[in-house]
Amino acid sequence: MTVRAGTTTIYAQPYGGGKTLVKTGTVDTSGNLAATYKITRNTTFTASFGGDYRYAPATATRTAYGRVRIAESLGGYYTSTTYGGTTYRVYHHTVKPRVTAVVTPDKSGQCEKFQAQEYYSGAWHTLTTSGCFSLDTKSTSTTQLTLTNPVDQKFRVRSQYVHSAKDDTNLTTWSGWLHLTVRT
Repeated sequence: MTVRAGTTTIYAQPYGGGKTLVKTGTVDTSGNLAATYKITRNTTFTASFGGDYRYAPATATRTAYGRVRIAESLGGYYTSTTYGGTTYRVYHHTVKPRVTAVVTPDKSGQCEKFQAQEYYSGAWHTLTTSGCFSLDTKSTSTTQLTLTNPVDQKFRVRSQYVHSAKDDTNLTTWSGWLHLTVRT
């Protein structure tokens, strides 16, 4: 909505929550009023202009879709190294790397998937994408990687929260990549 003059009020209404005042102010000469609001779930924003001597009152709404936060970690490694500025966790060839994902806000009972890739021939190639792991009561899921001929190879893993019909508050979200390598 472009407004030329006057006062505009912006409200935020998170899914399942009440309407909150974000900002009231006068728009600039370009018709803009800047405001910030941190969303944690799908949120509808409403901008209302009360009208002035030239323009009639107007209201516009937009919805911003929230993503979960995924904190992912690797366990079972014995040291770290760096290749090309990227940190790799180093595993002994007899250890199965353990990957844990914690999803915020709490999504207990929802689906979390894991994806592993290997680097060869100058590119990353997907080895596997798991089926759903149910997030436990702490919104956590853990898996172990089984890697074939992994010694001196580079791998990366990430997890994905999968939005379902049970969740009206957040979108499907991928975590960042965690890198690892295996040595004898």
